[in-house]
Amino acid sequence: MAVALCLSVVFLATLRWRSTIALVDNVAAVFEEPEWAGNLGTADRVLDYIAANPDDAALVVTTLDDGHDGLRHNDDARMPLASTMTIVHLAAWAQAVESGRIDPSAEIAVERWKAWHLPNTDGGSHDDALEALGIEGATGAATWDGVARAMVRFGDHAAADLIREELGGARLDAAAREGGLPSHDPITSMAGVLLTYRDHDRPGGDSDLVETLLGQPVAARIAMSDRRAEQLVGDPVWAAEE
Repeated sequence: MAVALCLSVVFLATLRWRSTIALVDNVAAVFEEPEWAGNLGTADRVLDYIAANPDDAALVVTTLDDGHDGLRHNDDARMPLASTMTIVHLAAWAQAVESGRIDPSAEIAVERWKAWHLPNTDGGSHDDALEALGIEGATGAATWDGVARAMVRFGDHAAADLIREELGGARLDAAAREGGLPSHDPITSMAGVLLTYRDHDRPGGDSDLVETLLGQPVAARIAMSDRRAEQLVGDPVWAAEE
């Protein structure tokens, strides 16, 4: 069971950009063959997928005691971290707490947190996190500790984006480098990535735009994502349509 879980985490963490975009539409679309959808519950099935799609996955098998590598496949390939990127957010947040940059008991407005939430994109994790914290509606306050817990325990993308807004993307990128990801693309807004592909004005998605962005420098993709994120947070009327 533990092996299956670890392999599943590795698999989800190494989906390519096109697969990440496909995930917005339908989990089944992540896989080239429909037979894979919803059928990766065992280590053997994950390994079967990797064998059938060697260019779209990466895998490293190592022992924890001596660091001996048993297997490496695409270990140096640059791939999206998917939701596991919040480990980077958490590392940057912990550094900020240690340095005194953030007081974990300090309160922030729930309204500011909820501004980063995109409904129907997180499986209800944001709402579950607020409920667990005893927060009702869009008013009131939460602590930074509560935000960090919501991000890690519930996978709340809005919490991750809020932490990025507070610390700045450069601090997250530095944390990634310090954590052993020296060549990873800059960490961008999760909401911004989703909105780059699809919003209420483009409910069917914009695959042509994605293909265009894929051919542009990383900085252009990050800039587009940041612009969409700024629109979400800075234009309440537009955001209310999402």
